[in-house]
Amino acid sequence: MLRVCFLFSLFALSHAVILSNSVILTSADVPQTTQAQIYSTQTGLYNGAMYRVFGTLARLAQAKPGSDYILSDINFLKAPIQIWDQNTGARVPFTLYIVDASIVNYPVASAQLAAGAIDSQYGFWAAGITVLSAEKYFTMFNFDIGSFPSLYVSSVGFDELSSDYRIMYMRSQSEARISFVTIYGPIATLYNSNIGSSRFQFQFTKNTPYSNQLSPGASFAFLSPGYLSRSDSYKLPYTISEAYDRAYTFGDSNWMYADYQAFLDNPTTLQLRFTSSGGDNRDVVSTSDEQNHGEAFGNRISLNVNTNGGRPPRFLYKITSSSALSFSFLGMLLVAPFSTF
Repeated sequence: MLRVCFLFSLFALSHAVILSNSVILTSADVPQTTQAQIYSTQTGLYNGAMYRVFGTLARLAQAKPGSDYILSDINFLKAPIQIWDQNTGARVPFTLYIVDASIVNYPVASAQLAAGAIDSQYGFWAAGITVLSAEKYFTMFNFDIGSFPSLYVSSVGFDELSSDYRIMYMRSQSEARISFVTIYGPIATLYNSNIGSSRFQFQFTKNTPYSNQLSPGASFAFLSPGYLSRSDSYKLPYTISEAYDRAYTFGDSNWMYADYQAFLDNPTTLQLRFTSSGGDNRDVVSTSDEQNHGEAFGNRISLNVNTNGGRPPRFLYKITSSSALSFSFLGMLLVAPFSTF
């Protein structure tokens, strides 16, 4: 049983992502069978202020009337807020998103309730949408962005949309249609900062690797488990090896260009490999702090992570491409600052 209330408690949370108007935490942040309070001195939460609470368990995980997966937005608590996991058996992973009630909220979709698609069949118009998850990972793809001229994806909730948390950018409807992003973390927000609201949709899967062949012009991102920003990660209740060794193919032969930065906590090694349709490889290997550029003729890109027995790294590859005739231009940024934990 998970209790979320505003009682006095004995212990502070061991770790939580603290933003200016919200707190995002997972079950890994909350000591089991121990009361844990989010202290206002630790966070941006102010005593006496009202906060809207979204979650993946119990009544916090209930959908709004008429929807299968858009979470109810009428759960309010007054700070200080206590989290108490009273379950004494096997741990059930959960995620909580606690946000200032005065901020106009986006729809918040539950990864646990959603299946196949997140769309506008229930008629919501918004400047974006937040997906809350306690799954190991989830993938969003085949975006129809409606009247949005472009679409950002961030690693936080709807209250914090600064560039520090942007993990992907789709520049047009045509690019969004063929792009995807896999999130190995508890939350993500899709939004556009240049328009008030739109009606849009995308395909959604959970705990299933993305296996579709990419078309030239697509965008995607390689993310480390729990990636939040260049300087921090979410604490997760599980290990996600699926984030490390992956590969994707871009149609026929393409021209690729890479612009990347690496900030690594040795002895981690990251390898990016470009493979041509003829089988020729060009490897970009990062073993220490560095900044490089490179280009290769190829139609396949793969990532290999070798921690050499060390701690998992934090990394982000932002990958975009453009096509002209049978060629594709690929720009890639890698940010891998130190370890995940």
